[in-house]
Formats: sequence, structure tokens, C-alpha cells
Amino acid sequence: MASRIKARKILEGRTLRSFGVAKCYLTLFVMPPSAAAAWSFIWTVATKFFIPQYLEKIHIMRVRVKHVDHPLDGRIPFDPGLLPVYMRFINFWVDTIAMLETKFGVWNGSRLGARLLRYLKLSYSSAYDIYSYCMTTMNRPACDDKGIKALRRADPHFFCVPSLHIAICVLNYFFYKKLFADSDIDFTEGEKAAWLSELKEEGFAIGRSVLFLKQHSVNCLPAALYMMCRITPELFTPDDARTCISCFLSSGGSNSDGRISAEDGVEITAYMASMFDLLLNDASGREDWTLPLKNWLDGYSCLPVGGE
Repeated sequence: MASRIKARKILEGRTLRSFGVAKCYLTLFVMPPSAAAAWSFIWTVATKFFIPQYLEKIHIMRVRVKHVDHPLDGRIPFDPGLLPVYMRFINFWVDTIAMLETKFGVWNGSRLGARLLRYLKLSYSSAYDIYSYCMTTMNRPACDDKGIKALRRADPHFFCVPSLHIAICVLNYFFYKKLFADSDIDFTEGEKAAWLSELKEEGFAIGRSVLFLKQHSVNCLPAALYMMCRITPELFTPDDARTCISCFLSSGGSNSDGRISAEDGVEITAYMASMFDLLLNDASGREDWTLPLKNWLDGYSCLPVGGE
């Protein structure tokens, strides 16, 4: 029987963003409970995300590249102002480990954080099983914003399907939902409720930003949700995925400013739900979770944005 992990502090009233991440970036790589997981994760991100894209960009790596734009992407306006939200992607999960180190002490906090790091590594490694089969990209509108230009210089943009932004946002929320339910880990009810609400709100905001910045297509989101259902079934179920899709464009009042019409929102949501179910149905009886996505990639024909 696992021993109870007792809190050193009660942190009700503090947001996840309030925990400084600078110390956390150091401790994860040097503390014995987390160092191996942290370095393994960084190696995976380097070798299965960044390096392959740059090798493709300079024509050393030769993997086919398909456009995965969809006409519905044309119904979603481009909004460079959401770049700061998009860039919260990394600190979104580092904040939570900083919270664990503050609440339980660096040793126990980094030990719990290592669990998340192993899931993060699994997500990147699993996505690369698709990226190495077929790279994917989409058209992005011209933009003079300095931040957008910097993002595009840093991001070769060949790994769209499945979206790791979406996968990690989902993972972060559902990992902590399960962690908070563990009676052997000492969280208060107030901490659980507040932090899950914060993770949900910010996860949806970051997820929507990938569409409004044209970093991902409407095809990339259900692909990510399908992947997470298959590789982390103990955390994330098909019903969870369907709930995420149904709330994606409505949670937090994302359309309150009229950027997407109600009619378009319904159509986009229905499309993502149908694609998710298509992948899940194709997965029936298959042990290899990648085959439905590979089949979809083989058969998908990119239509012009705004086309019929």
C-alpha cells in the first residue's frame, strides 16, 4: 500500500499561474525523483519533434508532406492577438509541477511531476509515430506581426496532425483530475475545484488559439483527441473526447465577440465530432492505434479553404 503524500502547505486561494516556474525548470533536471524522466522527455522532444522538422525543411529528411486544410478553416478568422495565449502552452503544465513542489516539497513534488513528464514523453513519442509516416501542414495567412514572424521562423510547421497543443492540454487536465481523486495525495477540496477549473478554462483557451492563429486545422483537433483516447485510456475516454469537442467553441464564451457565427460554430463542432467518430470506428478491433489515422491521411484530399 502506497504511503500518503502529505502536504506541507495549504494553498487555497492561489492560482496555478502564481507559482514561479524558474526554480522548477532547474529542480526537475537535478532532483533524483524526476531527473531521468525530465532528460528523457527533453531528448524525445528534440529527436521526435524539433530536429525531424528542421531536417525536412533543409531537405535532408524525406517524408511526404500533405496539406490538411479544410474549407471550415476559412470560417475561423486569423487573430494574431492570441499569440500570448498560444505561447502559454509550456508553462501551462510547468506551472502545475511548480505547484506540486510548493505544496509537497521539492522531493515529493518532483516525484509527482515525473509522472506527468512520462505521460508527456508518451504523447510526443506517439505523435511521432504519425509524423514519421506522413508530415502535415496547412496554409497560413501573411502577417507582419513580429511575434507571429518569430513563431513561424522557429516552427517549420510540418507536424499538424495530430496537434500536440491539444493533446497536452487534454493530458494536463485529465492527469490532474485523476491525481486529485487519489485519496493518498493530500489536496483540499477547495484546491481541487479551483485548479481544475483553471486548467479547464486555460486549456480551452490555448486549444482555441491554435485554430485562430492558423497553426492547426479543424482536422488536427479530433486527431489529437483520438490519439489520447488510445494511448492514455486510463485518463481519457471517448466520452471525455466528445465532451471536449462539444464544449470547444462554446466554453468560456469563445464566440461572445462574434468571431465565429453560431451557425459556423455548430458546423465546425459537428465536423470535428464526425471525424473523431470516424477514427474511433476505424479503430474497432485494431491493436495498432495509428492505423486509423494513417488510413485517414492516405485518403484525405485537401480542399481549398472556402471551397465546396
